[in-house]
Amino acid sequence: MYYSDLADLIRQKMSEKNFSTYDIARRSGNKINANTITRILNGNINEAKLSTLAAIAEALEMSVEDVVRVSQGKSIGQNIYEQLAEHFNADDLDVTEWQFLMANMNDMIHAFREGKKQFEQQIHERFQQQQSKVAATITPAVDRAEVQKMIDEVPVKVKKAG
Repeated sequence: MYYSDLADLIRQKMSEKNFSTYDIARRSGNKINANTITRILNGNINEAKLSTLAAIAEALEMSVEDVVRVSQGKSIGQNIYEQLAEHFNADDLDVTEWQFLMANMNDMIHAFREGKKQFEQQIHERFQQQQSKVAATITPAVDRAEVQKMIDEVPVKVKKAG
């Protein structure tokens, strides 16, 4: 469905539901007031906060996403192919072409994930190799006999019976 702007959406929904600006304010949980709605309807508001759009969506029983899309001059209620065409500026592609592209996209996503997984594994292995090299350079070589001698020389307190 296409609305020319946010004011058009609000006007049409108010008409369908027989709402006043006060009804919208009340249905939003008073997160916005009737004056704000009136200012939007009169074109006196050029920018709206997301919280305002969310309150309008709540009052009109619409998704926030749809209200935001309308506020940005985009249509709502499109199927996935129409949304893709709008996003990629590709209105000349038909549904069959979009289905072909999406099938290829699924294959590309799978290949990308596999490549990413392999890359992360290689990075992990290289990190461990570097860590081992660093540990080898900072750990002095110690003879087992020296270690045993050090252990043997550690004084141990002996508890006397008594």
